[in-house]
Amino acid sequence: MRLFTSFFFASRSRHLLTKSYSRVVSVGRRSATTLAIAIATLSINSCGTDDSPYKWKTSAEALGYYREFLEQSRTADNVTMEGITKDIVAWQTLEDSVVAFVNRDTTLVHQPHLHPMDIIKGLHDSVRDEILNRAQGKATNL
Repeated sequence: MRLFTSFFFASRSRHLLTKSYSRVVSVGRRSATTLAIAIATLSINSCGTDDSPYKWKTSAEALGYYREFLEQSRTADNVTMEGITKDIVAWQTLEDSVVAFVNRDTTLVHQPHLHPMDIIKGLHDSVRDEILNRAQGKATNL
C-alpha cells in the first residue's frame, strides 16, 4: 500500500508541477505576445506623420481638389512615360488621401444626398481614361 501511495502522490505532484509550469509558460507567452502587439501598434502609428501636402477642411474641398487634378490631367501635354508615371504616382497619392479624408469626415451625416464615394469612383474612372489616352497617344474626348 505504501508503494502505491508514494507512486500515486509522486505522479500527482509531478502532474501538478507540470501543470503549474505550463501555466507559467502560457502566461509568459501571452505576455510576450501582448508586448509584441503593443510594440507593433506603436511603431505603425508612429510611422504616420501629418506631413501630408493636402490640408482640407471638408469633403467638398477634397473632391474639388480631385476635380482640379482631373482638369490638369486633361490639359497636360507631357506624353513621355516619365511624365505619365509621375502623374500616376501623384494620382494614387491624391486618391488615397481623398478617400481617407472622406472616410474620416463626420460632417457627411448632415448631407444625406451627397455620396462622395460615388463621386470619387467617377473621378477615378475619368482620370484613368485620361492617363490611358495620353499613354496611347489618343486625343481626349470631351
